[in-house]
Amino acid sequence: MNLLIGRMLAGAATLGLLLQGPVARASTCNMFREVVALDPDRWREPCYNALRDRTGFLGRITRGALGEEEAWGYAEAFATGDSGCTEDDDFAFEIANAAIDWPLNKNIQPWKIDFLDYHVPEYLNEERKRMISWFKWIGNPTRVDGLPRGWTEDEARQQILREDHWERVRARFGSFLANPLQDKLLFEASIDPESERFDLDEALAMVSILGDVSVERKTRIAELLVDPRIGHLDYHNAAQLVAWYSPFLQSEAEPVSISKAKWIWARIAQNMLDSIDPAIRKKGQAILATGDPYQDEPMALNEVQLPQIPDLILLKKWPDGLALTRGQNFDRLVAANDYPSIAMRQEQEGAVGLAALFGPDGKFSDLVILISSGVERLDEAARRTVLRRLQPDFKALILKGFSGNNVLAPLPVIEWKLPRAGEPQPGSKRYRNGRIIVTAQMVEMPVALDTSYGCQDWPSWKN
Repeated sequence: MNLLIGRMLAGAATLGLLLQGPVARASTCNMFREVVALDPDRWREPCYNALRDRTGFLGRITRGALGEEEAWGYAEAFATGDSGCTEDDDFAFEIANAAIDWPLNKNIQPWKIDFLDYHVPEYLNEERKRMISWFKWIGNPTRVDGLPRGWTEDEARQQILREDHWERVRARFGSFLANPLQDKLLFEASIDPESERFDLDEALAMVSILGDVSVERKTRIAELLVDPRIGHLDYHNAAQLVAWYSPFLQSEAEPVSISKAKWIWARIAQNMLDSIDPAIRKKGQAILATGDPYQDEPMALNEVQLPQIPDLILLKKWPDGLALTRGQNFDRLVAANDYPSIAMRQEQEGAVGLAALFGPDGKFSDLVILISSGVERLDEAARRTVLRRLQPDFKALILKGFSGNNVLAPLPVIEWKLPRAGEPQPGSKRYRNGRIIVTAQMVEMPVALDTSYGCQDWPSWKN
């Protein structure tokens, strides 16, 4: 019977080598329990003998006289107490500890590290505890929040820089298997000029993977890309990384990042002055003169015929004493997502001028189009959006000083604008020089599926 038990345990060991993680653990354990179920009385004796001579039993494991997976079966049995063995967590740990080759290597199955970490006894020396915690953190990161137990961030950073650990963590960077702190340590090492892992190409690749990298991180990379001391000048990527900045774009970035972005754009503009393209040189000069990387040429205005209204007065600007509660600074009249989707798909853009019409009694009457974009849907989109957003304000207004006359009070011109290379990030809006400039967020529409294939990937969307 002992020979039969040995052969079945050997089979469990082979199965454990073929499977990974919890599957291997469950399979080995289940096989172990099936063996016990055949003859539980005979199995009590091996457990008793192991407990009676702990040192000798552990020696058999370390010498290789007892197979690794068979040893793990004993560890499971003593840990659970369900297999005819007396429950003994400390002995379960000692068996598992003896069954693993030290120092731990990166190929060890994660569930074994979990087992060691769960059953680690208080009397174990601190260095061994730290090592177990480290390999659980590096091998199974989604199971550990923050740092490994007993480690500082600086110590973890130094370990991650090692070739074997670096490649392992880098392979899952930005994925659902990644640990956010490990990603942070990798990223910071790649943009630290003092680090042996400093690599701006790698940092740019990480930005591409993560997508939603913070403004602060993007600015740090861009700062290095325009620094001649680093020797990796890349003005194009630097401009992409700080595309969020403009004196006329609202930003939640820290003041330090805003100041750096301003300096970065000055460096980019200085480089533009060396271009053979006069248009690029002109843009560089404009950036240096104004500090604004987005020098928009005002769109042409197409005035329309004024409505046939008696005693009509057209004001040159919005009256100073007429305050809109929600749109007082005219920065809330439209938003980037108000751009008509059909107009985006058909690449239509243009400028729309609106005016509020006040009747002889000074009360708001209507919203009138003074300047047409030449595209009816853009005109109507501007009119509907502003009217929907500010109609409560309009109704509360009383225009004084023009008793008996109909009055048109112009609002800022709304420019529906398609994004171009080197201009603000798509989906932005800014108010400048009396105009509201709305840059569309272009979306790539899905293409028709090719039904000639049996299996087809879904089309991708750009946000």
